[in-house]
Amino acid sequence: KGECVYFLPNTGGYLNGHFKCLHTSCTGRRNADFLKAFEYESETKKKKEKAKTDDYHKLIDGTTANFLLNMKFPELKWAVKGLLPEGVTVFGGKPKSGKSVLALNICLGVALGGKALGIDVEQGDALYLHLEDGQRRVKDRLEKMLPMDNFSGTRTEAPEALHLYHRWPKVGDGCLRGLHDFLKDYPKTRLVVIDTLKKVQPDNNDRFKTLYDVDYEKIAPFREIYEQYNVAVMIITHIRKMKSDDPVDLISGTLGVSGGADSFMVMHERKGRKANLSVGGRDIDQEQYTVEYSPEIWTWNLLGKSSQVLQSEDQQKVLDFIISETLCSPSIPSIPGDTFEDTSDGEKRTTVTLQDIVDGTGVNKNNLKAKILPKLQALGLIDKVKRGQYYAL
Repeated sequence: KGECVYFLPNTGGYLNGHFKCLHTSCTGRRNADFLKAFEYESETKKKKEKAKTDDYHKLIDGTTANFLLNMKFPELKWAVKGLLPEGVTVFGGKPKSGKSVLALNICLGVALGGKALGIDVEQGDALYLHLEDGQRRVKDRLEKMLPMDNFSGTRTEAPEALHLYHRWPKVGDGCLRGLHDFLKDYPKTRLVVIDTLKKVQPDNNDRFKTLYDVDYEKIAPFREIYEQYNVAVMIITHIRKMKSDDPVDLISGTLGVSGGADSFMVMHERKGRKANLSVGGRDIDQEQYTVEYSPEIWTWNLLGKSSQVLQSEDQQKVLDFIISETLCSPSIPSIPGDTFEDTSDGEKRTTVTLQDIVDGTGVNKNNLKAKILPKLQALGLIDKVKRGQYYAL
C-alpha cells in the first residue's frame, strides 16, 4: 500500500495493459499514462507517424499565378440570380418573420421554373426540409402560393420537382448520407433548403472546443454537399434581438456560423409588409434589398435595393403629390406654385412649397423637413431650385 507497482520492460506486462498504480492520487489512471510518463512510444505508433509525414505531399496542391489565370472554370450557378448562388448560404431571421415562407417561395419558383421573389430562375429540382412546420401547414401555404392558370382560372398543378420532407436525421445520424442519396437520385437539383439548422445539428459533447469551432463545424459538413454536386444549400437559422449595422452580427451564434458558410442572407427590420433582406458572401457583393409580402398569395417579392425603395406610405404619398403637381401636368397645376426654366429641355416647370405639400398630403411638416424630403432628394426622385421650392425629376 502506498508503493508504486509496475512491470519491468522485459516482462511485457506494461505493454499488455497490466500496469496499475496503487497511489490514492493515481486512481483511475491508465496504462497509457504510465507510458507517457516515461516518454515511451511503441514502434507501431512511430511507424504510423512517419508514414503520415512521408505522405504529406498528398495533402498539398497548388499552382502558379500565371497557370491559374489561364485555367477555365464553369460559370457560377445561381438558384436566384444575384441573391442565392451555389454554395452554403446561412439565412437568418426572427421567429415568425416570414423567412420560411420566403424559402418556400424560392423552392417553388425553382421547381416551376418561373420566378422567385419576382426574379427569373432556371428550372430544377428543389429539396425543402421543413423540420419545424408540419405537412398541413406547408400544404396550406402551397395552395395559396401556386399561381392561377389564366385560361382555366384554377391553381397551377403542384410541381413534381419540389420535394418536401418533414422528418430528416441529424448530422452524424444519416443527414449527409441522405442528402448524398437524394442528389444522386435527382441530379438536376439546384436548391436544398434546411429549415432549421437546430433540427439537424448534432449534440455537442465536446467541452474542449471553442464556441467558434463548434458553430463552424455545424455548417462545415454541408460544404462537401455543395462541392460534390454544385448546388445551393440554404440553411435557415434565427437572428439575435440586438441591433447591428453589420447584418452578419445578427446571425444567432458566434461568427463561426457565418464563417463556415459561403454566403449569408438576413431578413431584418420588418415593418408591416416590407422587410430588409441583406445578402453577401464570397461570390456575391454585400447589398441590402427591400422585399414586400403579399398575404393573399403568401408570396415575397423583391422591390429593389433598399437605398432606392421608398420605405413608408408617407414617402410614397409625398412623391405622388409632387409628381402630380410638377411633372404630370405642369401647365395646369392645381396649386399655383412658382415656375422656372428647366435647363435640360428649356421647358417651364412648376414647383411646390413645403406648405403646399403639407396641405396636399396631410403629412407632418417636421417629418417632411427632417426625413421624407431629404430621402426623396437622396434617391434622385425630387430636387429643389431654391429654399422650400420642390419639383419632381
